[in-house]
Amino acid sequence: ISGRGVHTLRSRILLAPGIRVQIKDGGESVIVQTVQGKQLKISTERHGRWLIEKVSYYPSYGKAVPTQRVILERNVKLPNQVALLIEWQLSDDKGKD
Repeated sequence: ISGRGVHTLRSRILLAPGIRVQIKDGGESVIVQTVQGKQLKISTERHGRWLIEKVSYYPSYGKAVPTQRVILERNVKLPNQVALLIEWQLSDDKGKD
């Protein structure tokens, strides 16, 4: 990201309806669990603050479906780079594929 000075950067990830999410590792990462029980971990190399926001998804005009959005918020000096690491767990909670 180009520019100058210190700015607040926000990376937003809209989740599908029915997805569960938790902030873990003392705020260093989030764990996302699908309806089928699959999990993924989202983290970043640099410190930031994870937030979970209740929002709506609009699959068609006038139809609102409740869901959540994950936000990584960081105060950084520009220019800077932002990278998110997404790790899939290939089995569900019960150890089945």
